Amino acid sequence: MAVLNLERIQEQWAEDAPIDEHDLVNQALAVPGLHQRWMTYYSTFKLMHSDATANLSRVTKFKYEYYAGKSPAAVYKEKPFDHKVLKGDLDKYVYADDEWIKAKQKIDYLETCLYYIEGVLRQISNRGYTIKNVIDLRKFEAVFL
Repeated sequence: MAVLNLERIQEQWAEDAPIDEHDLVNQALAVPGLHQRWMTYYSTFKLMHSDATANLSRVTKFKYEYYAGKSPAAVYKEKPFDHKVLKGDLDKYVYADDEWIKAKQKIDYLETCLYYIEGVLRQISNRGYTIKNVIDLRKFEAVFL
C-alpha cells in the first residue's frame, strides 16, 4: 500500500466513487469491500491522531517547563533561554514555539484526513440506496417509455 496522506486518500476516493451504471449488481456487491477498505483507513488515521495528540501533550508540558524556567539545567545548556517569562505570558511563548506549532499542525492535518474519510464512509453507507434508486428509476422508465 502506498503511503497514506490526504492527497492519496483523495485520489483513492476518485477511483472508488464512480458507480458503473451498467453493472449495478456488482457495484452493490462491492459495497462491503469498499466499506472495509475505508474503515481500515479511518482506523489507521484515528490511531495516528491519538499518537499525535499524546505527543502534543508531551510537547506542551516540556515547553511550559522550559519557558517557566523549570527544566533541568542540561536542557538550557543545550538550548539557552535567558529570558524571564511571566506566568500570564507562558501561553504566548508555548503556542508560538516552532516545535509546538509543528505538533499542532500534525493534529490539524490528521483531523482533516479523518473528516474526509468520514465523508467517504457516509457516501459508502448510502451507496446501496443510490444503486437501489437507479434500479427503481430504470424500472419506472421502462414502464412509461
